[in-house]
Amino acid sequence: VSNPTNKINRNKGELMLAANFGPLQGLDKLRPQDYVNYLKMIAALNKNISDPQFHAALSAKGKAYDKHTLTKIAVKWMKEMGYGEQPYLVVFHKDTGNNHIHLVSVRVDRNGVKIPSDFEKRRAVKSINKVLGYEFAFGYKFSTRAQFFMLLENAGYLGIDPNEQLISEKIDAY
Repeated sequence: VSNPTNKINRNKGELMLAANFGPLQGLDKLRPQDYVNYLKMIAALNKNISDPQFHAALSAKGKAYDKHTLTKIAVKWMKEMGYGEQPYLVVFHKDTGNNHIHLVSVRVDRNGVKIPSDFEKRRAVKSINKVLGYEFAFGYKFSTRAQFFMLLENAGYLGIDPNEQLISEKIDAY
């Protein structure tokens, strides 16, 4: 398991969330390496998995999403991807022009069973579109960009940077 916390130590990243780490969450003064060691311990429960580490990055266009919104999105996305009950870290990085978070977990559950990873990239895109509300909003008819965003807002979705070409196509087809 790679160490997503190196940038934290150099003040270029911030640990936003450590979820589902069981007994570790009750301890004081945890070091970032303690989380990494826990993930390695879970990964070791199934030696048959060649790539037990799960690492993903969610990036915003520029500063469109702040670190707190990205963290909320990450929690929902991890659940959609099947990692909601897994131990995972959300690390916000501020070292590029785009706000982004890294998510680190393992593809092995606490029973040693592999988390499904078939078509992971395709599922990742579908899941982020669902979490941001784009899948929902594109299911409706709308004649303006403002109506599209009103659908998102009224339903409580966090998406603010949809595919503008798809919006234009939907409006043109209206």
